[in-house]
This record gives sequence, structure tokens and C-alpha cells, in this order.
Amino acid sequence: MHHKKILSGSQIVLVGLFAIHIMTCWASAAESETITLKSLLEEMVNRDSIARLPKPAYTCRQFSSYDRNSTEPGSPTWWANWDRSYFVRVENNNGRKEHVMMDTAGPGAVVRIWATWHGPGGGQFSNGTLRFYLDGNPKPVIEGPTEDLISKGQLVAAPLSEGVSPETPYKHRGHNLYLPIPYARHCKITY
Repeated sequence: MHHKKILSGSQIVLVGLFAIHIMTCWASAAESETITLKSLLEEMVNRDSIARLPKPAYTCRQFSSYDRNSTEPGSPTWWANWDRSYFVRVENNNGRKEHVMMDTAGPGAVVRIWATWHGPGGGQFSNGTLRFYLDGNPKPVIEGPTEDLISKGQLVAAPLSEGVSPETPYKHRGHNLYLPIPYARHCKITY
């Protein structure tokens, strides 16, 4: 003889609360693994976090305008230093020529941009427009004059956005942006 066990009202409520608790725990765990601007900023100032290997592990991808003539030690061009105006490719975007500086797929974050300001032969810097296209968006989510974005605080104030000492001659300065810019699927930066 089979007996059907029927749950009482209070048992149903307890099972329901337990299921909600489990789903909330899973959701919290999933959210804690989501990388956001807030989590990246907190990681930058958390000494415990800085001292540990990241979980999940991440890879470093670097893009540079290094002189492509510098190919191997001992070659006549090893010390070539014409490290400007090298780009991944040039694109035409709505009738505008854009030089692709970075193009990478997968989740990630731009965590540092460093640049020098001078034109050919140490001449005047052109201060062109920097554009960040994130996650397949055809419109840049960040756009503005390079100097304003990287070292003049348009995106964020010092110390996350500034150049080196003002005592350094302007055309010899490096300029830095440490504001982390996360993306979920893809990032393309153009100039």
C-alpha cells in the first residue's frame, strides 16, 4: 500500500525559502565573479588582493606602437626607435579614417594606457580623437581628445589620470591613464 506524503503549509514555505536561499547564494557567487569597474577599482587598493594570484586567472595582452623594424638582437635594426604611427590597421568608419590601436576579443579590461606627446621629429602633438568601442557597440562608449582622456582628467581625476612631473619638458613627458575599463566580449580602441 502506497502512502502519499503531503507537505503541510509550513513545510512548503520552508522548502520555498530554502530554494530561494540556494538561488540567492548561486546568484551572489555568480555576481562576485563578474568583473566590474567597481571590482577593478577595489582590487587596485586591496593589499591582500594585490598579493595573491587572481581567481579566475587572467592573461595579459599588450598592444604597442613599437618600431616593427626592431626584429632580433644583433640585427642592424635592433635599436630602431621610430615607435609611433604603427597601428593594427586603418579602418574607414562613417567616412572617417580611424587607426586601430587595439582590437581584442573575449572578456577583459584595459588597465593602463601610457603615451608620449610629440609629433614627427619632436614636433607638435596632433591630439587626435581616441575612441573605445566595447562589446560590439558600433558607437564609441568613450570618445574625446587623447590628451583630455589620458592625462587631463576628462574621464577621471589624478592619480588615475595624469602625466609625469610638470618639471619634465612637455615633449618628453609620458602620460598615464590607470582607470580600468572593463569589457565583456570585445574591445577596440582607435585614434
